[in-house]
Amino acid sequence: MTEKTGLVFVLIPGGAFLMGAEQARLGIASRTEDTGLRVERVLEGSVASRMGLQIGDVLLNLNEQPVRSPTEVLALLRPLAAGETVVVQVRRGSETRSFSAELGPNVEPNAAPNESPVQEITLTGFLFSKYEMTQGQWLCFAAENPVYWRPGSVFDGRVLDLRHPVELVSWEDCQEILGRLGLVLPTEAQWEYAARAGTRTVWWTGNDEKSLRGAANVADGDGYTLHAPVGSFEANAFGLHDVVGNVWEWCRDGYGSYDLAWKEGDGERQVLGPAAACFAAGVMTATARRCVPQNETTSIRASATLA
Repeated sequence: MTEKTGLVFVLIPGGAFLMGAEQARLGIASRTEDTGLRVERVLEGSVASRMGLQIGDVLLNLNEQPVRSPTEVLALLRPLAAGETVVVQVRRGSETRSFSAELGPNVEPNAAPNESPVQEITLTGFLFSKYEMTQGQWLCFAAENPVYWRPGSVFDGRVLDLRHPVELVSWEDCQEILGRLGLVLPTEAQWEYAARAGTRTVWWTGNDEKSLRGAANVADGDGYTLHAPVGSFEANAFGLHDVVGNVWEWCRDGYGSYDLAWKEGDGERQVLGPAAACFAAGVMTATARRCVPQNETTSIRASATLA
């Protein structure tokens, strides 16, 4: 990758995937009694159902003491992620018993409420930029370089150049510049599908944050406390760089709930009425999202839908 490299695209194959993330949930209704938190209902198909929990069970913590509130249950579950095993102890009659079940896909310890409910989305194939757009590329397309950290700037002993991502562009400007090139911003569904690259873990590298070493610029002692030149870290299974860390990236959709209808083919969210804000995706996990005004500024990665 040089300062004069043009846009490089990867053909992303179409397919179905589970979009979004949620925190681990047992799937019970309960009430607090003097003896602890007692199960009143077990939701069908839930983790508790697969464990074999029953109405009347009293939840215990790992020290076999009664759980007194739902908050304590959340504390037991919050550190767990997809594919890991949740273990719950209960008092059933005069016996203390232990139950376990493996958590399903797209469970993330720090999933935000706006990242759920998890939905199955089917996409057709599309082209997706291998890298975040560089300052050099934006300068070529827009004849300006609207960044705070300009080429030649020195930050923490490193000299920035045109290979660093452009980081102060608005959603409207991205739409205009890409439109001139016959390109578009990716939808959120396309972005997450490409970032996951067939995985269902917190990051494409796995559930352990240590797995990000060498794969993402997240200010973890990797030598970059600011953004890094694009492509400095390992690519995911689709060959895409920096889909975790480095900078936020714009997506095409208006910001809205995952419950909204999706457009067939590219998965664009069908936001009713004018979109007051759009979102940027993916700075820490595959599903991180923010609601920001369209004139806010962040970075960009181009895409193209195949006819």
